[in-house]
Amino acid sequence: MIPSTPEVIQAYRQLFRQALHAVQYSSPARYVVRDQLSHAFRNGTREDFNADIIKNTIEFLENATKESGPEHHILKNLLHIRWWDTKSKKRRREYVAISTDTSSVIITDFSLDKVFGMAVISPSIMLHYAISI
Repeated sequence: MIPSTPEVIQAYRQLFRQALHAVQYSSPARYVVRDQLSHAFRNGTREDFNADIIKNTIEFLENATKESGPEHHILKNLLHIRWWDTKSKKRRREYVAISTDTSSVIITDFSLDKVFGMAVISPSIMLHYAISI
């Protein structure tokens, strides 16, 4: 059965409210919860909506809220992993080797337009480094 718009909004709000209670409104976790829920509800279809799964998830989050049991630890670990994953994607940089001559390499980050350093290495290592990038 395809849900109506108020049912979808109500499910989103219930999940978000209960997740915030479960993470005790902690700073990094609440943003991860917000981002994950908004991504799921924006990119999901109405056919993916399953009231039973949402009910079970809310029950899981209620159990994570009540005590520091397995549900709390699972939620904490999942959010921690997702937070580090998004953090590493934001900080991922493209390093490029620029050769000024045959004995040195300048390593640059073009997203910040900074030169990180100059390393004196042999031409064969420089070629291998440039290919591996």
